[in-house]
Amino acid sequence: MAISAYCLMPDHLHAVAAVESADGDFREFVRIAKQRTAFAYRQQHNAVLWQPSFFDRTLREGQDLGPVLGYVIANPVRAGLVSRVNDYAHWGSSTYSRSELLEFVARESFGQT
Repeated sequence: MAISAYCLMPDHLHAVAAVESADGDFREFVRIAKQRTAFAYRQQHNAVLWQPSFFDRTLREGQDLGPVLGYVIANPVRAGLVSRVNDYAHWGSSTYSRSELLEFVARESFGQT
């Protein structure tokens, strides 16, 4: 799984994950990611990290990924946490640089960079 974009918000996570092979299983990826992070969080904070379910949206081959990436990265601006995307530290990607992600934000006019 490649994480094209993520933004960790105070009470939830937005992420764009790309399945890289025909046998990739997104639901299994989410299950394992939640299990591992929840275990570590519970060890440190003795509290529950995740809700039992998640919301997903499937993008089909050929769909423009740019608006989705821009939307995810600009989330803190829309939520009123910061006035500029660059003022928020908890976002990134395993496949794009921060400057590339900021280009998606600027192109879609989701928030000031």
